[in-house]
Amino acid sequence: MKRGAKIAVVTSPLDPGQVSGALQEFAFSPDERSLAIETVMPNGDNALAFWDLTGPRRIFQTRARLGYDGGAKILFAPDGKSLVAAPFFGRVAFPSGRVLTRGSAALQADAQTDDGTTLISQPSLYRPYIRRWDARTLKQSGDDLRIGKVIPSNETASVSPDGRLFATAHQVSPNYQIKLWDGRARAQLGVPLTGPVDEVVATTFTPDGSALVSVDKMGRFHTYATAPARLIRKLCGKSGQLTRDEWETHIPDVPYRETC
Repeated sequence: MKRGAKIAVVTSPLDPGQVSGALQEFAFSPDERSLAIETVMPNGDNALAFWDLTGPRRIFQTRARLGYDGGAKILFAPDGKSLVAAPFFGRVAFPSGRVLTRGSAALQADAQTDDGTTLISQPSLYRPYIRRWDARTLKQSGDDLRIGKVIPSNETASVSPDGRLFATAHQVSPNYQIKLWDGRARAQLGVPLTGPVDEVVATTFTPDGSALVSVDKMGRFHTYATAPARLIRKLCGKSGQLTRDEWETHIPDVPYRETC
């Protein structure tokens, strides 16, 4: 399919009076042939609909008075056979719409790991922590990772594809910094990353998880190596191999070995 090409005109779920609801969230299936849409109807009902974009035609829709009008998120499982429509619709089979696990008001899922097993609640102005959820049971997995006050935007926090590392952006007036966190150890990794001189507006890990990329409000990009192999190459490129004398000076208790 040609990128940027118009493939269909899709309406949001409709009430009996054929009045469109307010769009809350949408997501494409992994094969990009289907679309899931979540809306709030004029009468306050929440609606979830699935579309086959090859038609296009609507293949499923359901409505319920769930009582929320914000914070919706749709995340497809990698195999495309189910999705999570947070917070209240929960885990739903695709394309049948059968509810597999009911959601709850507490379920705030902003992202998921590449294997689809874990959902992530990113930190926000009123949520100074990162929380993990089991994607099948929709139960909290482990304790919260407390990360303190962050720049108030979900785009400034990110998770590595394997779910092991997290990145968060912080303002330490007058400067900005990015912190890396070990999700398993629930602890900060090293010292904060410096570089951004203006407000960070987004961070993301590369698809292979080997680096973190940030962009500030002036459009400047910064790239930070995060994978051990990439860090070693970067350090060796800057400092070269330690000589035996340098080794003895800095780490005399450890037998010498080649470092690069």
